[in-house]
Amino acid sequence: MMLIGGLLLIAYVIYEAKWAGVPRAPRCLVFNKTFTMAIIIDSFYILTGSVRGLCWDSYVYVAKPWSYQNWVYYGNTLTLALCIAGPFVGLLQRWEHRYKAIQIACLVIKIIRKGIMLDGTMATANTGAMVTAMILVGFGGSMSVVGSRVASQASIPHQEVALAISLLALWSKIDQMPKQLRKYLAFNATEADVRNLFGSPTSIRKLYRFDNPMRVGTTLAYRHALYYCLATALGLAFISLIASLFQHNYFLGKSQNAVTNVGNVGLPVAETCRSELEPPKTKKEAFLRFWAVDWAELITLDLSQYDQPGGKEDLVKQLEHAVRHVGFFYVKNFNISQDEIDRQFALGREFYALPLEEKLKYHSASDLEKGEYNGYRPAGHRALGNGVKDNVQVYNIPKFDGYHQRQQPPILGDHLEEIEAFSRKCHKEVVEKLLRLFAILLELPDEDQLVKDHQYDVKGEDHLRYMHYAARGAEENKIVGGMYVPGHTDLGTVTLLFRQPVAALQILNSQGQWKWVRPQDGTITVNTCDALTALTGGLIKSSIHRVHVPPADQAHVDRLGVLYFARPNNHVVLDPIQNSPLLNRLGLTQNVFTELGQHLTTEQWVKVRQTQQQRRTRDAKISEDGKYTYRPKDLEIIPGLHAKVYN
Repeated sequence: MMLIGGLLLIAYVIYEAKWAGVPRAPRCLVFNKTFTMAIIIDSFYILTGSVRGLCWDSYVYVAKPWSYQNWVYYGNTLTLALCIAGPFVGLLQRWEHRYKAIQIACLVIKIIRKGIMLDGTMATANTGAMVTAMILVGFGGSMSVVGSRVASQASIPHQEVALAISLLALWSKIDQMPKQLRKYLAFNATEADVRNLFGSPTSIRKLYRFDNPMRVGTTLAYRHALYYCLATALGLAFISLIASLFQHNYFLGKSQNAVTNVGNVGLPVAETCRSELEPPKTKKEAFLRFWAVDWAELITLDLSQYDQPGGKEDLVKQLEHAVRHVGFFYVKNFNISQDEIDRQFALGREFYALPLEEKLKYHSASDLEKGEYNGYRPAGHRALGNGVKDNVQVYNIPKFDGYHQRQQPPILGDHLEEIEAFSRKCHKEVVEKLLRLFAILLELPDEDQLVKDHQYDVKGEDHLRYMHYAARGAEENKIVGGMYVPGHTDLGTVTLLFRQPVAALQILNSQGQWKWVRPQDGTITVNTCDALTALTGGLIKSSIHRVHVPPADQAHVDRLGVLYFARPNNHVVLDPIQNSPLLNRLGLTQNVFTELGQHLTTEQWVKVRQTQQQRRTRDAKISEDGKYTYRPKDLEIIPGLHAKVYN
């Protein structure tokens, strides 16, 4: 059975790695440090208990001259300790909202307990030590409940797999009892006696008195075999303790859900398809990638499949979970060359290298207050809190539809043809393809229905953006909690972010945790936005994201972004799509606008939202836990609808 089980487990791992289209073990098993540490802690925690208990109960039964009733009482000491300590530990965790210190204390207690039991003479010389050890393991066990399971919220039954593999590896060392019986039993003991005593510890008590040489020899055999079990368990217990030191210690809010494989809404967590990550180039990069940054799990859509038979349908299957539950994903093979992308970054750098007074020629504070956003916006326009202003410069270039005539600085005006070509490529090669995939997802009768509402040459608010984030000093970063741009949603359909090497973008996941978005070569990072959420009655998620000071090794570096913002044409009314069979089946026929009796066009929505964003320029109140609070009137978009601040 052990051999068959081991082979099946090996086959399962190979299948997951090579052939599983939607793996049962998601990528967080590898790339989520908290989850990985939880696997290590729980696996070795359970393994040490199994190794420790393999012969211990039989040993005590043979070695102590107790009645069967007293032996049962001793075993139930563990249950009693669990029942007494459990409620107190649970209340402590509820009060603290954290779990790491409790988990470390649990593992230290378990180590102390195993250290006490390592001396086999305790079983006959010191009943108090045995009972104390059992109480300690009960207290430690009650603490372990709020440890790794709360930390990981795992959707993978990892304990059973790890236990089976670990026991398989240790089996040859643990199974020494028959050998030790042959060594310590009286010289006249037969092989039949060895088999009988090994198979039935109860027969030892029935056949031999406590001082009988056969009983004494059996006790010595158990003690010798137990030494390997307990020494192994003690060593493995330190692995769990060390792993717990690497755990994150997230603050658990009221919505935190510690039930495995269940999301905050009480439904099973959907699995995501694999995303392809570029392998690290050096061992140092691999180490830092794994430990230093808590990356988000995002899928990668390969648009080279788009024109293949059945390709769009396959892409929709990959995309569905990402747009409904995450709101972020990557695309690759999108028919825009790296040279074209690099050229846009070069133009952005040249513009931001201009003197401030030159850039300010293309800035109008009065236009900003009216909801106009094209042109230049200097850093320091928005107050983040406690006297610190934002460090973000923005230059927006509207799409070339003939309706947005603006004077451009010469450094950009001299290259408008290539800027227009790049803008049109973003729309045609990426946005329109995604819109068709969304239409297929919504089961629309015409897969071009959304494309017709997002035509490049029809008046709209789409635009290309060069965005510059200046590195700040440590003191200013501390004051505002490292914030560059507070958490928000974008107001259009989709946003395209072209890859640059500095990590700063973070997304808010369903557990309320901020995860870093990995800058991934050869891809565009895409997020879904408010207008698309409105059109789909909330089916497609408008992703919550922010820009944060980069990780320590990049915190001193300025960050430049090239982005394309796609929005419905200005005349499109942002009501839920009426002819989507999927939306009708799900009852998604209202949105935040229609529930207020509003039927806003894209043009109206952009104007009121941009006006609200420019109005929110006063200092926010920042609490000790980093929460931003603005005056309600600064967040009002239209009567009854307020912007949310996600920090």
